Amino acid sequence: MKIILTLFNLLFLSITSAYAQTDWQKKEKLLWESYEQKKISSEEWYQSLLIEAGSLGSELQVWLEQKTKADKSFLQTFQPVNADSLLLRIPNEWEVVKENGNSYVKLYMINLKSDTASIPRIDATINNFSDYIKIKGKWYQIRQNYKSDCGNSYYNSGLEPAGLYSLEVNSIHQNKGSEEVPYKVAFDYNGKRIESNEVKIRLYTNQWKRLVYEKVK
Repeated sequence: MKIILTLFNLLFLSITSAYAQTDWQKKEKLLWESYEQKKISSEEWYQSLLIEAGSLGSELQVWLEQKTKADKSFLQTFQPVNADSLLLRIPNEWEVVKENGNSYVKLYMINLKSDTASIPRIDATINNFSDYIKIKGKWYQIRQNYKSDCGNSYYNSGLEPAGLYSLEVNSIHQNKGSEEVPYKVAFDYNGKRIESNEVKIRLYTNQWKRLVYEKVK
């Protein structure tokens, strides 16, 4: 299901970019035309989108992998500063690579509140997430949750006190990238923005250049 959604989002991004005017988006259009004409494979098209056109890939998806309880020793590892809130933490060993090669950022959501937290969902994912990178000392939002056209996809699930969600964020990290940048995620909850700690990820040079071009005006 994850692969299908990711491919669909990539197709959508490429098709809609055909009408754009920037050099980066024109490159996406040319790559899409080459793929349609069967000059390149789907894998070549995808890699070229990232490396040549500077695309980040699909929209943000935060998948719920497991629900457990957070014990005291686990909580002490992350040194929570607010004992009455939700806590987001990216662990030191954060990269998750699946057998199919898909890469994810491991993320923990922990309920430090004394009552059950109502968490917004979209099917098997968590809603209301966004992610950020730091450019020249300032944080810029780069993605938001994908949205579903099906109203039945939206609901809330309960995260009990000391409850822990093990989450996986579809990653823009590139192991072969040469640009190291600070990265974090944020969750909008009851009118407040809860942010994770920051980690360093790598991007391809053109991904970094495109982000600077599009974000820093």
